[in-house]
Amino acid sequence: MLVLAAVLVVSPAEAGRGKKAPSAQEMGEVYDAGAAAHQDGRFEEANSKFQIVCDSGFQEGCYALASNLRHGRGIARDPARAARLYDGACANGGPGGVADACNNLGLLYMDGVGVPKDYAQAMEFYRLACDGKAYNGCNNIGLLYREGWGVPADQALAVKLFGLACDEGVALGCHNLGEQFFEGQGVTKTVPRALELFTLACGKDVPESCYELGLASAEGTGVQQDFAKALDYYDRSCKGGIIAGCNNLGVLYRDGKGVTVDFVRAAALFEQSCEGGLALSCYNLGGAYREGKGRDADIVRAMQLYQQGCEGKISDACFNMGTIYRGAHGYPKDLAKSYSSYLQACNQGLSLACYNVGIYYRDGIGVTRDFPMAASFFERACNASEASGCNNLGVMRAKGQGGAANVAEARRWFAKALAIDPKHAEARRNLAGLKATR
Repeated sequence: MLVLAAVLVVSPAEAGRGKKAPSAQEMGEVYDAGAAAHQDGRFEEANSKFQIVCDSGFQEGCYALASNLRHGRGIARDPARAARLYDGACANGGPGGVADACNNLGLLYMDGVGVPKDYAQAMEFYRLACDGKAYNGCNNIGLLYREGWGVPADQALAVKLFGLACDEGVALGCHNLGEQFFEGQGVTKTVPRALELFTLACGKDVPESCYELGLASAEGTGVQQDFAKALDYYDRSCKGGIIAGCNNLGVLYRDGKGVTVDFVRAAALFEQSCEGGLALSCYNLGGAYREGKGRDADIVRAMQLYQQGCEGKISDACFNMGTIYRGAHGYPKDLAKSYSSYLQACNQGLSLACYNVGIYYRDGIGVTRDFPMAASFFERACNASEASGCNNLGVMRAKGQGGAANVAEARRWFAKALAIDPKHAEARRNLAGLKATR
């Protein structure tokens, strides 16, 4: 955002013989015309005027031009030149400089954009901004202390700085302070206070806060569960660029929570966030293609999307690939790839996938039969509370598959299966059979 109410600070201009240096008023008028053009989206015209006033020493013009160079608005993106202009505006704009320029230069140093990544330099410019009452700088100092970037982490100090920024109207400071209260970092965990701060920040168009409110409303965290409110908050976060908000909005449309079921709308949202890099959305979009809900059924496209989800550590995506490679949905059967997909899902923590890998080793499906390996995967599944893994391990111990038969150990695994799932009929029959032959 351009600050239109600016103090005119013009350095002495070098005038040619017979030429009169432009007055501060004249430069102010040129700047205002540039600001108006910028507001209307006429960025090239705005940049031309900002360049004129910057060349005359009007540092607000340099700041505005730097911001457009940083983002590539109406001019080729050039963060290195933006950094130089921010530096001049920060240092030469009068007492305290153009404080927002100091803050933006700090951002470039923090992210290593146009300048070398340097947290110490970022801190220096954030302090100049904060001291100059550009309270975004105070918020960003808080971020450095919260994350421990370039300084020892200090959650209490982060809370103080976020609070200062929030009190001075920096909505992102309110959001960050809300996160501290929500997580109990540097302050006593107080979910209602966190939600108050998120509500304040969301009302000032901080999409991250709208997303947090969407989660709270959908899950009933600190508030009564309300899917209609979640829908509104996710929608606002999605429009603000939070791709997880787009995904969660899609889930509500898909499942008809707080809104009438709309598979087409859900699929469009999943596609938007998948293209934005969210692996979970690629998985969800794959489901739309697999089931023909919101997209024409296309199992090949579904597998492509599941592959993206699997590569993004979405274990259910890997699991579904394993199932489809078994020949589901008419897809060409490939048991070796099925095994590999189940193994990926298992290694990502999905207990049912570990159970399936155990089956594949036990029966030699897509892999050489190996009883000890089968037993190890059944045990992994069992230890992750998959009752069938415990039961199958008990069967192997009772039969002496992968080692000497051990009835006592078999009994222990059957009992564990029933402890996890008292209704597991097969484990109950197997345990009863051992007792009958005691």
